[in-house]
Amino acid sequence: MVKECASDPQVVVRVLGANLFSPVFSQRFYLAEVQENAPPGSTVIQVRATDEDSGLFGQITYSFINDLGKTQFNIDADGEISTLQKLTERIL
Repeated sequence: MVKECASDPQVVVRVLGANLFSPVFSQRFYLAEVQENAPPGSTVIQVRATDEDSGLFGQITYSFINDLGKTQFNIDADGEISTLQKLTERIL
């Protein structure tokens, strides 16, 4: 005779939030100028964005979307864009 075995497991399902909102920049367009031959590390401009999502979905990460300018500029976690090298008209 086979004895039946049973168990009542407890399962917890946590519903995570969703990324409902897109980041919104404080300005639609940004325009900046930098002096030719400004030393590396010179601040060019700071961009700012906010996101109405909470938690991880509301965190803003800044980056360049293509390779154009990546060797000349850096953007940090606060949205500050700075030079990576001395710039000349011929570079840009």
